Amino acid sequence: MSNARFDHRHTRSSSRQLQQWCSIALALTFSFSFTIEGFAHQPPPRPAVAGEMVQFNLPTELEVKALVDYVSERLGVRFLYDEKIANKKLNIRAPGEVPVESLPGLLQSALRMKGLMLIQTDRPDFFKIVESSRLVEGARPLAPDEPLDGRFSDEAVTQVFVVKHLSPARLNEIVRPILTPQAGTSIPLEGQKILIVTDYVSTVQRLARLIEQVDVPTSDTVIEFIPVKHLEASTLVDRVQVLLAPAARGVTPVAGETQSPLNVSSDERTNQLIVVGRTGEIDRVRSIVAKLDVSIGALTEIYRLKSLAPEKLDRLARGLVPVAEQKRRYQSVVDADERVLVVTADADLHRAIRDLVTRLDVAANAEERSRIRYYRLKYITADKALETIKGVVSGERPAPREFQEARPDGRFRMFEGERLPGPNQPQTRPRRDLLESPAVNPPPDAAPLGGPGARSPENAVLASTEQLGDAELLAKGAHVTADVPSNTLIIVADPPIQRVYEDLIKFLDKPRPQVLIEAKIVVLDTTDNFELGIEVSGGDRVGAQRLFGFSSFGLSTPNAVNGSLALIPGVGFNGTLVDPDIADVVLRAFSQHRRAKVISAPRVLVNDNATGLLTSVSEIPFTSVNASQTVATTSFAGFAEAGTTIECTPHISETDQLQLEYRVTLNEFTGTGSAGVPPPRQTNEIESVVTIPDGHTLIVGGLHRTSHVQERDGLPFIEKIPVLKYAFSDTKEDVAENSLFIFLRPVILRDDKFRDLKYHSEADVKRADVPGAYPRSEPILIK
Repeated sequence: MSNARFDHRHTRSSSRQLQQWCSIALALTFSFSFTIEGFAHQPPPRPAVAGEMVQFNLPTELEVKALVDYVSERLGVRFLYDEKIANKKLNIRAPGEVPVESLPGLLQSALRMKGLMLIQTDRPDFFKIVESSRLVEGARPLAPDEPLDGRFSDEAVTQVFVVKHLSPARLNEIVRPILTPQAGTSIPLEGQKILIVTDYVSTVQRLARLIEQVDVPTSDTVIEFIPVKHLEASTLVDRVQVLLAPAARGVTPVAGETQSPLNVSSDERTNQLIVVGRTGEIDRVRSIVAKLDVSIGALTEIYRLKSLAPEKLDRLARGLVPVAEQKRRYQSVVDADERVLVVTADADLHRAIRDLVTRLDVAANAEERSRIRYYRLKYITADKALETIKGVVSGERPAPREFQEARPDGRFRMFEGERLPGPNQPQTRPRRDLLESPAVNPPPDAAPLGGPGARSPENAVLASTEQLGDAELLAKGAHVTADVPSNTLIIVADPPIQRVYEDLIKFLDKPRPQVLIEAKIVVLDTTDNFELGIEVSGGDRVGAQRLFGFSSFGLSTPNAVNGSLALIPGVGFNGTLVDPDIADVVLRAFSQHRRAKVISAPRVLVNDNATGLLTSVSEIPFTSVNASQTVATTSFAGFAEAGTTIECTPHISETDQLQLEYRVTLNEFTGTGSAGVPPPRQTNEIESVVTIPDGHTLIVGGLHRTSHVQERDGLPFIEKIPVLKYAFSDTKEDVAENSLFIFLRPVILRDDKFRDLKYHSEADVKRADVPGAYPRSEPILIK
C-alpha cells in the first residue's frame, strides 16, 4: 500500500444498494491482484459489514496504484493494470466518512478523471483497468427497458433506444455532441429504428431525458405569434412560464409521463410572444396573455420648467419606476431649448412628478437664469484655468511642462511668456491659441449653440469680442472660452451646470503661497606661482672664426655675431652679468601669491510649483569665416557664454516642508581664444530633488579643485645634476586651489497681504541705505 492511511468506523445502513455491494464483497474471497508484468500478492479479503464506514486520511498526491490496492484488499477484488497507468497521480479530499460499499464507485470516478475505466474480464473476480478510449470494450449491455437507477454514474454501459418519431440518423446528430469525447459512441440503425449508445451511466441518463423530449410527434405542434400591447413581451414571458408550470397549476408530474413540448419566447422588435406547442397549450397561453396585457390608463402631460433642467427632471422621474417597467410605464421627450418635458405615464407617477417640480423648480433671479457667466480670475491665468477645466471634464491630462534644455552656448532657454518684462519683452503676453495643442482640440462635430447658423444673444456676445479665444465644447453643451487680456473665463451653459463650474473655479482661483529662494555663492581662490630662470652665453667672441654657445629660455635675445645676451625685461627680479672674457649671465626670478574670496547672494521670488532661474554669465564674442574660391569674409558669429545658472522649482506641502527641485550649472573659461575661436570652457552641473523644512539652508556643491603644476626647461644631462641644474634651466611651479560653495535657503511666504514679503524687503532696503518713500512732516499754517 502507499502512504495513505485509512481508519474504519462501523455504522448501520438499510440501503438496498449497499447490501448488494456487501454481497459482492463477501463473494469475492480471493486475496491477490496482479499487473501485466506479474501478480502482486494481496492479503485475504476482509468481509464488509453492511453500513461500515471508512475515514480517509490521504497525502496531497496519491498514486492510482495505492487506491486500487486498497479497494482490492478491502473488497477482495482483483485488478489487472499496466504499470504506466498505476503511476498516475490523483487528489482525493474526503473530510467526512464514506461507506465501504461506495469504494467501487469512488474508484471508477477516480479512474475516469484520469482517462481510465474498469472493465470486467471473463472471470467474474477479475477487473482490468484500461484507457477510456476502450470504453466500448468494457461497456455492459442493457436491455431497452432496463433502468439505470441504482448504478454508479461512472460505470460504462451500452443502452439501446427505440426511436418512435424521429429518424435514428437525425437523433444521432442531436446526441453526438453530448457524448464523452474520445470515448462515447452512438450507432443509428435506420431499418430497426433504434439508436445504440455506449457511454458512462451519467451521460446515458442525460441522453435518455433528451431523447424523451425531442422524440415526440410533430403533427399537432404549431407556431403562434401573440402581440402584446401594454406590457414588455420579455417581461411577460417569465410570468407565463411561471403560471404554466405544473406546480402552479396544482398538477403533480407522473414518473415516465412525457411533458408538453411548449416553448414561449419573445421578439423585442415587434413586442410579440412566440409560442411553439400544441393547439391546446397555445390557447391556454393566449388566455393568460389576454388577462395580463391590459391598459393601465397612461396620460400625457407637459411640464414647463423655470430653473430646473428638463434633463434632470427626466432622470429623477425615471428613477421612480423600476428598471424592468420603465419602457412600459414611463415615456418622455426632452426639449432643452424651451425647457419643456413631455411625459406619458399613469396618474400616480404624474402626481410624483408634479411634487418634484414643486420642490425643485424654484424661480431664480435674472443672473441665475442666464446661460452666460463671466468669471474674473484673481490668482491664476485664464488660459491655465481653461486647460485644467478641460482636463477635469474630458479626463485628459494637461500637456506636461517641457524641461529646460541648455543651448549650445551653455545658457538655458527661457520659454515664451516666462521672461521678465523689459524693453524686448512686452508686459502683456500674446493670447495663446489653445486649439493649436492637440490635447484641447474640439471634436469635429461640435456645433455652435442653438444649432447650425443660430445666433443667440450669447453667441452674439462671443462673436463681437475680438479678444476671446476659440470656444471649447466641454461637456453637456457647455461652451468655455478664455479672455486672456482681461483674465476672464466666459462660460455658456445651463444654470445647474454653471453652479458646477462655479465651484470648480472657486477651488482653482485661490492665492498660491510663494517661496523666496536665497542663493549665496561663495568662491575661494588660492594661487601660488614661482618662476626661476637662468640663461648663460660664452665662447670665442673675436677673430675671423668664432665658436660660442648659449642657453635660451625666452629670458633674453642672443646676438648672432658675438653670442652676447640682450635682456628682455619681465615681471619679477631681472638681472644680467656681462663679461666679454668669460660669459654672459641673465637671471629672472618671480613669485606670485593670490587670495580671493567672492560672495554673491542673489534672491528670487517664485510661486509654488513654478520655476525660478538665476543666471550670471560672462560673454566673449567670436567670429566666423566664410571662405570661397575668390574671397573670404569674416563676420560676427555670437557670444561664448560661461557663468553660473541656478534653476529651482519648489513644491510646498501642508506640513511646512517643501520639495525643492534644483539644477546648478557652472561654466568657466579655462583659457583664451585665438583667431576668432571661442576659448575652451569647463562645465560642472548638479541636479537633484530634496525635501527640507521651511527656512532651512541647503548646501549644494562644495566643489574643491587643486592644481599643482611643475615645469622645468633645461639642458640635457646637466638638468640631472643637483644645484647645477638650476644654473642652466627655467623652472616654473604653479599651485592653485579653488573652492565653490552654494547655499540655498527657501522661505515660504503664505500671507495673502504680502506682509512677510514686505518684512524681507524692508531689511534689504535698510541694508542698501535706500531712503524710504515716506511723506515729509512739515508745519502747516492754519488760519
